[in-house]
Amino acid sequence: MAEFQWSFVDVNGAQQGPGPASALRDALARGALRMDSMVWREGLGQWVSLQQVAAEVGLGNAPPPPPNMVPQVGTAGGGMNAFIPLAVAAGVALICGVMTGPAGFMKSFVTSSMAWVYWDATQNKIGKINGATGFFNMPAGGWAALAWLLWIVGFPAYLAKRNDLIERAKANPVTPASRSMVLGFLIVIAVFGTLAGMVHTAAESS
Repeated sequence: MAEFQWSFVDVNGAQQGPGPASALRDALARGALRMDSMVWREGLGQWVSLQQVAAEVGLGNAPPPPPNMVPQVGTAGGGMNAFIPLAVAAGVALICGVMTGPAGFMKSFVTSSMAWVYWDATQNKIGKINGATGFFNMPAGGWAALAWLLWIVGFPAYLAKRNDLIERAKANPVTPASRSMVLGFLIVIAVFGTLAGMVHTAAESS
């Protein structure tokens, strides 16, 4: 019988594997994995903690993690620090608004919100979960597009659902492809939107 191949999310939030159960034991030994880290193999309905499958991967009756250990999946951007980039974007948009008026503020803030939503969603491994249903089960890029194209609905909806989405991502983390490239592209759009608003206002006033 073929040995199961395991994937896991390491202490830095990066998905590793697949590999044999020995890879989990090695990662645990060198500190790249914890007992509350999330792991998965074919046949499991969802990601589970290493503690739940300790016996299966040859760890015996491993003790449970201390109660004060915070699971790392979905929490990288789960604290207040996640909102620092958004606050910076709001400050830039406010400056733009002072220079260009309310329209300039909204253009800058909407495009910046779009970039932040994508950054936050991918930072927290939020994405479309296979087999799940519902309007809010969408990839990070879908949330960003909604926040941009229908900001008055999409951005508040993301903020309202954010904690629930993070909790779902703990069990079903999604790592998007080409994250840095997409995020860079969205930041360029945000910067371009801000500059375009300033140039347009300057042209109207001249």
